[in-house]
Amino acid sequence: MNLNTNPPSKQETRYLAQLAAELTSVPKQYRADVLDGIQTHIHDALERADSDLGTILHQLGTPSIVAAQAMQDLVEESDLAGPPLVSHRNRRLQIWAFALALLVVLMEIFLSPPDLTVKILPSVLPPLALTLIPLLTRGPNRHRVSAICTVLLTVFLLTALILSFTLSAFAYPVTLLLIPTQTMVFIYIPMLALAVIPLIGRRQ
Repeated sequence: MNLNTNPPSKQETRYLAQLAAELTSVPKQYRADVLDGIQTHIHDALERADSDLGTILHQLGTPSIVAAQAMQDLVEESDLAGPPLVSHRNRRLQIWAFALALLVVLMEIFLSPPDLTVKILPSVLPPLALTLIPLLTRGPNRHRVSAICTVLLTVFLLTALILSFTLSAFAYPVTLLLIPTQTMVFIYIPMLALAVIPLIGRRQ
């Protein structure tokens, strides 16, 4: 913590306020650590009489540049330690994707006609697995695993959609990939979107 008792100048206060505004998306404690570190650096440089405040701030860069570097450092540290600290929203999206896949499984179990000779449950289990695996993955490989699962999910659903339009009846073993078109449109397409958005927004 900075122990300097000299009151900050207006220029320094304005710079730190702008930096704090740029860092509103990061955890509160990390933001406080960054601001304290910058303030300490400024005061140390002034005490050494290396240069005046304007030159020090110019060397640091604009608040947006400092904030961008701080957020990049946070992402890299988080990737090494575990799930990124700024990905809570993305994690919730992945949970919703899994919930939609689980809904399809439950619908197939409880709503399928009892006299259906060929069960289509195997065709709804792959999306369930491909949305669950990213939630169970930890560490620096989490994003890579999520990307692989999303690609496989996309391939699976596109294949199922094509088969849904081209086949007029269930035909084993094609049934393993056959999914009703209504399920694709109303459930699986939103589920795929929820799985893709965290990959796009990872560095936001």
